Amino acid sequence: MTHKSSDNLVVEDVFTCQKEVLAFQKGDTLEKTGVTSFCNFTFVEEAFEFAEKALLRKADLLVIDEFGPMELKGKGVRNALSSFVSSGSSNSIMIVRNELRNRILQLLKCDVRIIEVLPENREELPASLFREIFGAKCT
Repeated sequence: MTHKSSDNLVVEDVFTCQKEVLAFQKGDTLEKTGVTSFCNFTFVEEAFEFAEKALLRKADLLVIDEFGPMELKGKGVRNALSSFVSSGSSNSIMIVRNELRNRILQLLKCDVRIIEVLPENREELPASLFREIFGAKCT
């Protein structure tokens, strides 16, 4: 799981609750080596390794927010996703920009169901996805 903390992006292993800084806003002073600049952020390579270990753990559900331009260039969490797809696990949710959808579908080479997030469905979508994946009712 990735979330914004102050001006940084943080990745969290929801199984262990451990967190790592994934990226800093460009222009922040960094004392780390092994960083990659992309868009408005400077990404820490160690955090990608941490994220990939978490993503490779056997799980009932994989959530990637966002699979995008970095992964299409062979960076980010692309390796973890390839391993996940080859494992045959079928429960995953991936956030993808609409303009990248066709390129990512070609990369995945597996059956997918596309659900577009719209203003009219975004509030009910989490409960709907949970029911669909796990066959349970949300309260």
